[in-house]
Amino acid sequence: MKNFLHIGVWRGGKLVDDRYVPEKGQVTVGSSGKNTIALIGSNLPREHVLIGFKQKHPTLHVTDGMNGEVALDGKKRESLGHLAAKGHRTTYGFALDLPDTTRGWVALGDATFFFHVTYKPPPPPKRTLPASAKTGLFSGLDFIFTFALVAVVVLEAGGIAAVQRRPDPGVDRPTQADLDRFAEIIMPQKPKKQDDAAAKKAAEEAKKKAEEEAKKRAEDRKKQAEAKAAETPEQKAAEEAARKAKLAAEVQKKGLLNVLGSNGGSGALQNLFQQSNGFSNDIGQALAGAGGVKIATGADLGERKGLAGGSGPVGIGDLGSAAGGGHHASLAERRRMVVPNISIDSGGIDVESTSVDKESLARYIQYRKKALEGCYDQQLKLDPTLKGKIVVSFTITTQGRVTGVSIDENTMGNDDVAACIKNLVRTWFFPVHPDQDAPVSFPFLFAPG
Repeated sequence: MKNFLHIGVWRGGKLVDDRYVPEKGQVTVGSSGKNTIALIGSNLPREHVLIGFKQKHPTLHVTDGMNGEVALDGKKRESLGHLAAKGHRTTYGFALDLPDTTRGWVALGDATFFFHVTYKPPPPPKRTLPASAKTGLFSGLDFIFTFALVAVVVLEAGGIAAVQRRPDPGVDRPTQADLDRFAEIIMPQKPKKQDDAAAKKAAEEAKKKAEEEAKKRAEDRKKQAEAKAAETPEQKAAEEAARKAKLAAEVQKKGLLNVLGSNGGSGALQNLFQQSNGFSNDIGQALAGAGGVKIATGADLGERKGLAGGSGPVGIGDLGSAAGGGHHASLAERRRMVVPNISIDSGGIDVESTSVDKESLARYIQYRKKALEGCYDQQLKLDPTLKGKIVVSFTITTQGRVTGVSIDENTMGNDDVAACIKNLVRTWFFPVHPDQDAPVSFPFLFAPG
């Protein structure tokens, strides 16, 4: 039974496709790539079922306007218009059943399809190489190279066998004693542990000795305390007077610094401070007439202040005399602590822009004022009376950055403070963005607090 359909496609003056279609599915043609026969770029419809199979018999689907000729008996050709009466109508035209003897052609768009019903085609012949192209196992073998390789392998094997058959030269091998000595060198024995009983006995003796020494020191301290408690007031006063006289003699002889540098002087001075809170009359008596140290105070380090209105270099003895009388001694001059105080002259703020608010600008600079105090504090330590006014001019760009920083006025007379403030203002970034660059003049008032 003929159950295969042979289809050829003619387009552009040449055969573009030739295939056998079995009795399954359907043959679709069109411009889509999903069709059985896809003709890209043609004026065919996107998809059209040209031939379908109904109960293993092919059926030709003819649309209105399709041209072609079909010979149902394989001999007499009839046009599609005459064959419409033999088919059955469909929504797009008519369908015509094709017997086994059918052959013909139809034109659709710019392509012509030739077809006829036939038997299953024979399988294509198996491709085989010609006899001249066939090769065997040794056809491509290089006999010269192979012979050289085999010769080298045989020589190598013979050399290895000859070496293995050589007699043992009788090399001296190390004895067990040599091996033991070598092992002892590279792995020395660990030192033997001390006898646990001897170590425990030594520890107990050391502990007992330490307890005896501590007990002896405690008894000595107890005896000293009892002896001191048994002393009469007259003995205590005589002992204290002798100690003070000894300290005063050492201060007058060696100088205060030498006495303080020695162990005895340090202990004596500590005893003097423990008599009462602060400086007492004892320190005045101990330091009276001492030499070796002079103290000068005042701006020129040569003026004596705070000691009975006197002037000239101050000696240790003078300090002691001024501290006498049982009253607390006052320092020659108290250090007056000053802190930097920076304020903003709000009336002197000048901004040449309507898009920058003076109050907002002053609040922002008020937050940054702490950084400016560092510049002022450095110079205030050198000159506690330093004060004045500094007017800083700068420009705020449209991005909020600062450019063109300069010092318009400086009544402090200190260029270091002005230069430090100028460098800090350069790093500021304002949260305002004026429409155009805004020049600003800002005054700062500096005074010690």
